[in-house]
Amino acid sequence: MRGLVVALAVGVVAGPAAATSQYETYGTAPADQAEGGAGTASPSSYSAVHHNPAGLTLVERPLFMVGTRVQIPRVEVTFDRTPELEAQLPDVVGATTIGLVVPGYGLLKDRAAVGAGVLLPTRVLTRLSNPDPLRPAFFQYGDNIEHYEANLAGAVRAFDIVHLGAGVRFAAGQSGVLFADVDPLRGRITRQEFDAWQYSLVAPNVGAVVGPVGIDGLTVQVGAAAREELTQPVQVPVSINFDELDADVFAAVVAQSNFMPRTLSLGIAATITPAAFYPPLSVVGPLELKASVHQQYYSRTPTPFASLRVNGGGPGIEALGLGALLDVPRDDAERVGPPGFVDTVQWRAGAKLGFLDELAAVRVGYSYRPSPVPDQEGATNIIDANVHALSAGLVAYLPLSPLFDGDLIIDMAWQTHILAPRRTEKVRADDPIGPWTVSGMVHCGELALGYRF
Repeated sequence: MRGLVVALAVGVVAGPAAATSQYETYGTAPADQAEGGAGTASPSSYSAVHHNPAGLTLVERPLFMVGTRVQIPRVEVTFDRTPELEAQLPDVVGATTIGLVVPGYGLLKDRAAVGAGVLLPTRVLTRLSNPDPLRPAFFQYGDNIEHYEANLAGAVRAFDIVHLGAGVRFAAGQSGVLFADVDPLRGRITRQEFDAWQYSLVAPNVGAVVGPVGIDGLTVQVGAAAREELTQPVQVPVSINFDELDADVFAAVVAQSNFMPRTLSLGIAATITPAAFYPPLSVVGPLELKASVHQQYYSRTPTPFASLRVNGGGPGIEALGLGALLDVPRDDAERVGPPGFVDTVQWRAGAKLGFLDELAAVRVGYSYRPSPVPDQEGATNIIDANVHALSAGLVAYLPLSPLFDGDLIIDMAWQTHILAPRRTEKVRADDPIGPWTVSGMVHCGELALGYRF
């Protein structure tokens, strides 16, 4: 029987919700960004792989695109007094985006299509940031937004106006074990073994589009999509045995990073051809108007804070009467609890106007994202606010004939997220952080080059 046994358990749960997803925050391709992400009924470019896989069959020609984007935060957190912990502000973050769409050939022409989208952060592949509950830290634009994203999808045209699609979002879980035997009297480690592995995780993404239907010069289509939640778990148990002291230490590190919520989306899009109603407007191409609404289940978000527990036991500890002292935190001293996030409804709208015989187009968009984060009146300080996002973009299709049959695509977009000022009051007058107010803007720009076959 061991004279001393100490068990140390560490639990880490991090990475709240779709706030850490660049696809959700800014969009997939520049076309999607510029139109406010309102692509449920009429996804642009390869953005269908995320917003609604059924839209892939609406892409008439194969395309491949590579882009680069950057997040530029300009936010401010002001405190009524000097806080014990400074705010963790968002950083400038870059990423590379890759996307493609391949319509069907032969018997599958105009009947099927596949597509893929990948986002790779510039500095790291995946970041897991886990601030102290007291530290003011951003929910929407924080460090966890630096993680890769990958979507793969396919679609079929079931009937002339009915498009059905399905896809998956990918993530990778990590697990492993660490064993060590320590001989403290001789100052050496007698055994050390570490085994770690990654495993794939997927979440389904399904959708449908009906249309276009209408009259000459005016068509309408509607769409619906559902995306299941996805997270990136990490679990690494550590076991250390002290041979001569009859003592064991066990640590279990468990994390959930980059949780993206279940989302249900509905959308509508209308395409107007001005020349059909007034021939002199033939220089102006089609005008496409789109809008969508998104129910996001943030109430399922896990706590974004580290949870640490230490438990002691064994004959030696009990004989000294130290058992209860090593069980921390006590039930009445727990610093981490459920975040209490709420489900939200997000609204998006966008427009696209072609010109120069559809060799170019301008895009604009708007979206409103209500904050799922409750008022931080207690011991936590999760920074978030209602966001109004304005966007615009320009795309050009440059024919490469006679060298090539296809077109060079130059696509660019810009978004500005305006954080509605939000003030947090504290219940306790002696709160170590005190009341604070957040305001500011976060910008995101992307430039992409592509080829339309």
